[in-house]
Amino acid sequence: MGLLKTTTVGLIGLVLGIFVGIIVYVILGGETKEPEWENWMSFPCYVIPLIAMIYGLRLGSKIE
Repeated sequence: MGLLKTTTVGLIGLVLGIFVGIIVYVILGGETKEPEWENWMSFPCYVIPLIAMIYGLRLGSKIE
């Protein structure tokens, strides 16, 4: 039961991290129509969702 709870909270954190990453991407000036890949895009597209998922996994493992 603990693994299922941890995975569920981690996935919720990932989904929320993706939404926050999209918002940060637009705030930083990312194009929404035809984007071309640039180096700065790896922070909002990969790092923010990864950090949110790791935080969710840690939080889910500590919940009793």
